[in-house]
Amino acid sequence: EMKAGSTIATPPDPSAEMREAALAALGSTALDRTVRLAAGFEWLAGAGSAEPGVWVVAELGEAAARRPEWREGGEAAITITAADGRVVASARGTISSSARVFAWSSAGQPLKPGDYLVRMSARPAAGGEGAAGEQVRVSLPTGAATSTGQTGTPRMFRRGPSTGTTYVQTAETKFRRVERVRVAVPIARAFSSLSGRLLDRRGQALGVPVTSEVREEEGRQVAVAEAVLAPLAPGDYLIEVTLGDAGSARSVMLAFRIVT
Repeated sequence: EMKAGSTIATPPDPSAEMREAALAALGSTALDRTVRLAAGFEWLAGAGSAEPGVWVVAELGEAAARRPEWREGGEAAITITAADGRVVASARGTISSSARVFAWSSAGQPLKPGDYLVRMSARPAAGGEGAAGEQVRVSLPTGAATSTGQTGTPRMFRRGPSTGTTYVQTAETKFRRVERVRVAVPIARAFSSLSGRLLDRRGQALGVPVTSEVREEEGRQVAVAEAVLAPLAPGDYLIEVTLGDAGSARSVMLAFRIVT
């Protein structure tokens, strides 16, 4: 009893907790939905004056795109609601059986720190019973992004036979080996180092090269990591993006699933 009582508890491993959280989110996306929704926060301006905003991606599912009611495409409507119930932003866009993604950002209308509910509804142009809806909660942080170095919510892109040579934003976390994956992490200031790794679901680094760089996209700074998926077998994987400063580093992980 004395020996058991004197055992020091092992401190939690932040990397393992981050990995498990990413994989848990991946497990919740197993079902094929008519339209899938992804949303998060980003920094809407350059270093020194960054303000938080919301990015949203609505994507028509691959199986739904083959249904008769979606052959002529449809429309997606997005609303951003504050904690007090006020609608603070809204947008509409089209989706089709070929260009299945509608991406939107609150750029130009920065939002105050706090909790928001992102709602999406989609209806096929042909009518019928194909209407779908999803919702995601997003929290915009307090504090100066440039001093804390806090990163935004990472976005996922895909490139493959269906997109040609262009990377396209995606709300879907399932990929094929013939595709490439890109993770873009919004940042508000420069970091002294940047690296990316591909991990298996146990957190072991794999020998698949991951290229990484900082880019500016439409006035926003993003840390980008890309990988070719051809060497991998079907299963669950993670891309880890690590940003460093003198004496410290922070990592972001995003999970995805290879199905074929």
